Amino acid sequence: MTTSKALKTKKLDDSRHKIPSEKKDSLNYEWDRIAFWITFCVSFFVYQTTVAPSISGGDAGELVAEGCKLGTAHPPGYPLYVVIVFVVTTLGVFFLPYGYSKAWMVNTTSCIFGSLASAFLTSSILLILRGKRQGKFLRNHKGVIDTVAAVTMGLLHSSSSITWQYSTTAEVFALHNLFVAVIAHSAIQYQAKPSLTTYLKGAFVCGFALTNQHTSILLSLPLILWVLFVTRLYTPNKTSTTAVNGQMIYLILIASGTFLSSIIAFYATLPIFSQLRHHAGSWGDVTSLFGFINHIRRKDYGTLRLFSGNDANSEGFLERIFLWAKDFIFHQGKPIVAMCFVGGCIEVVRVERVRRSARSRFQSTRRSLVKKDTLKGFCRDLNFEIDGPGVELAIMLSLIFYVFVFHFLSNLPLNNELFFGIHQRFWLHPNLLCFLLAGLGLSRGMNTLHDRYPFARNLVILTPIFLVVNALMKGMINNDQSDNHHFYQYASSILSTLPANSLLLINYDQQWTSIRYLQECEGIRNDITSIHVGMMSYEWWEQKRRLYPNIQFPGNYYSTNAGGFSFSEFVKANYDTMNGIFIGGRPSFPDSSYLQEFEEIPHGIVNRIVRKHEANIHHGVFRKTSRSIWNKVVKEYEVHGLPDLSKYGQVTWESTIVREFYDHFASRATHLLHLAVAQIENKSKIVPSLAEACAWLETVRLNDELSENHPALWKNLGIGYMHIVRSKEKYFPVLEEVLVQNVTKHFQEDAKALWWDGQSDWKTWASNRWESSWGRFLQMEASKSDDSYESVKSIYERIMEMSGRRGPSKEDSFT
Repeated sequence: MTTSKALKTKKLDDSRHKIPSEKKDSLNYEWDRIAFWITFCVSFFVYQTTVAPSISGGDAGELVAEGCKLGTAHPPGYPLYVVIVFVVTTLGVFFLPYGYSKAWMVNTTSCIFGSLASAFLTSSILLILRGKRQGKFLRNHKGVIDTVAAVTMGLLHSSSSITWQYSTTAEVFALHNLFVAVIAHSAIQYQAKPSLTTYLKGAFVCGFALTNQHTSILLSLPLILWVLFVTRLYTPNKTSTTAVNGQMIYLILIASGTFLSSIIAFYATLPIFSQLRHHAGSWGDVTSLFGFINHIRRKDYGTLRLFSGNDANSEGFLERIFLWAKDFIFHQGKPIVAMCFVGGCIEVVRVERVRRSARSRFQSTRRSLVKKDTLKGFCRDLNFEIDGPGVELAIMLSLIFYVFVFHFLSNLPLNNELFFGIHQRFWLHPNLLCFLLAGLGLSRGMNTLHDRYPFARNLVILTPIFLVVNALMKGMINNDQSDNHHFYQYASSILSTLPANSLLLINYDQQWTSIRYLQECEGIRNDITSIHVGMMSYEWWEQKRRLYPNIQFPGNYYSTNAGGFSFSEFVKANYDTMNGIFIGGRPSFPDSSYLQEFEEIPHGIVNRIVRKHEANIHHGVFRKTSRSIWNKVVKEYEVHGLPDLSKYGQVTWESTIVREFYDHFASRATHLLHLAVAQIENKSKIVPSLAEACAWLETVRLNDELSENHPALWKNLGIGYMHIVRSKEKYFPVLEEVLVQNVTKHFQEDAKALWWDGQSDWKTWASNRWESSWGRFLQMEASKSDDSYESVKSIYERIMEMSGRRGPSKEDSFT
């Protein structure tokens, strides 16, 4: 009796606390929504705190520039992103206070996209976990643990360095990451509620994602096949229709139409905007059918290829996968996330094995459940009964599919650190799926620990929270882009040195994208005509020539083929009509005529193209004019300086700014040195020019490790010091006279450590520097391939023998 009464009492208590199913769904929804917004708000806060204030590297400058003008970006055109940029920048100019750049507006939009991606990731994990609990209200400890696990993985995903980088700068990858998260979330929603609404929503999102980044198909395709499989739309002897109120609904056709309409809606904007808002600098000819198709399929770059150059030495398929796994484990997700990922995959396989053991074969019979609410004979919603593998397994298989297919097709040489950084961007997609599966593993592990060690329940909850806080705090330091003005000042340092109404030819991506942003979006130096040399080499350039009324084109496009024009022909056609022709980079094709008739003179960060007879100017004239130009260049770097290489490694575009700065810094010094040496017989004072050339080369080698290890630098230093020693002039300049006026103190302090002190005998000092420079040159293995190696060695050994000093040995250290 007592036992029976106790059981009755327990049932009565259970009934009192029993929550109606409708209320359970509402509470579950509220629970998910809170987790979603926690992830979003925290992610957005840290991203917005560290967002880049101006344009960044990569394709950012070009994408924002085309968005400002509704132009056509490089293949495949990115129509959705271009429209978003246009809307954001147009509205931002009206509603934001003065002082926010258009780049900042788009960067902030990336913050929103990145935060939403992590929030949808959190929501997806909770949806899967709720499905495993059969929709039970998550009020107990399991609900708390599931929520903590989901939010933890969402925020750890936000703190991943590559996710953070592209969530604070203007690129298509933050939006692509959002689409990956939404596609996965739509598939999970379809499993939870297999209705016509979620069915069509998923089809629309899959198509919509392709208007931003084509690699989304590597997720969409496996999940589309999963939907067809579990809904029995794939069965050959059954039609893909269902009857609703006497009407036949063609499910696959409706989904296909929804999928294609979302693609066509935005890709159709390419030819429309090209006709209505055509302007110089946009890519391709999308107004013709063949040009439109070629642009979408990336013919200019090579369809299904990342790299159009020589990939003969590129890594193999398995090595690429290994590099991705290594990067995810040790740099993006950290080992703890990798362990959770493995646990999540094991859990997915376990659940699938349980399902298979319960059913020997696929037993689904798709049927439609028609709701009472209808609209003109057509149902407002249509529910399906599905059966088959869980969506978690489909997501895991789509991850494997992406990793294998992408790394089979990708061909960038990853031994080049910059190319590695470019390739790394495409790992955002699989990384997000890994974090999703890791969330399942973390929940499983936390619940196991909670059940086995009840005394450590609080520790189980607090440990992931500590990991998140630690990751976010480190991320705010390591991924801070709030002072990244580098590409803005880089482009300004080029444009500020050019004369009005000049022509700038660019064959270097970072010059093109950053300068294009300044001209198109900020309206800076629009008096300068800038043309991408590489773009002139495509046949569609014939349609672009009319957009440059002040430029003469001696053919249809820049090519070695019939009907084309050579680089020298183009320069000759515009040499006398433009106020100077400048080039960044190199011509695309060998041109012997160009080499015979023209010469490139260092002009700040670019070179000026002049005729051969105009290149032989007095070294003193070049020294003064080029110093004036470099004063303008360095002035642009006074506030923010060059990018810090300890923060911006070789995988970043910012590191190329440092590389290019020192290359041109050394190029100016080398050209000045050669002019001075060539004019020794003119009886002009050459020591100031020789000293300045040596000081600049010393500055480069002290601040640039790559240049320091280049034999040519040490050879040129030796030539300069040798002629200083041989000179009969009486005056030698101090350091302040030979460095540019606005050069940073960092350079001056480094140079002062070895430059002449102004008191001792400067010829003795120069003699010691000559010995050290050529000694270092002769010790370098790479020097032996230099044509002048033997002559330098002969001169060095003869002078050392005459002076009674020994030659260099392998144990010598040169400073």
